[in-house]
Amino acid sequence: MTDAPYYQRSLDSFTNEIITRVWPSPSGNLWHVVLDTGVVDHPGDPDFSWAAKTPEDAVSQCAERIRKDAKGIGKYAPHSIMVPGHDLHHRLMKHWADKETIRDLGGDPNAAVLAARASVETNPWKLWGGHRLWREEAPQLEMLYQVALHQLRAALVKGENPMDAMEAMHGGVIDGYLNDISRHARPGAHTWELMRSRTADFVRELGYEPETPAMGMRR
Repeated sequence: MTDAPYYQRSLDSFTNEIITRVWPSPSGNLWHVVLDTGVVDHPGDPDFSWAAKTPEDAVSQCAERIRKDAKGIGKYAPHSIMVPGHDLHHRLMKHWADKETIRDLGGDPNAAVLAARASVETNPWKLWGGHRLWREEAPQLEMLYQVALHQLRAALVKGENPMDAMEAMHGGVIDGYLNDISRHARPGAHTWELMRSRTADFVRELGYEPETPAMGMRR
């Protein structure tokens, strides 16, 4: 992983597995893969979709199409999203950098993305706002939380106090949502309580016994 900020990086600095999203077909006979543009779909984004019998082959073929398009090779190439600019550097590469963080901390970034995208239908965070509004923000909050969970696990492994590490994590998630994600929806009455409960369960699954977190972080 490079030390350069994500918005100063090149497409070639990201691996095939990071720039794509893969999942199995219902039958399990094929693996489908697309360009990973984030946890919220944007109309007009190309997908460069591919399918193969193994996830490795599917990812390789899809990534090759993506990289060729960025070089101007292929029909309609290069697509605008692959041209250096806001979408590529501040939307796609920011998302890819989050996936790298999860990978580098020992997690499965593809699984994290799929979990975040699934929240578009369930609103597990109980955000307030119209259906269209929380459909846009719940997946982003879930992805933010997925990254934070892996950072929390790393902090606990290093020996940080569980309660302190959890509260630092919760503060980061709350600030990240309010400052970078929230536009129209807003936290519901139980949003942050759900977060704390979910984190406590995660910490216990890792073999730690969290104390009851201080409730002063509520917003």
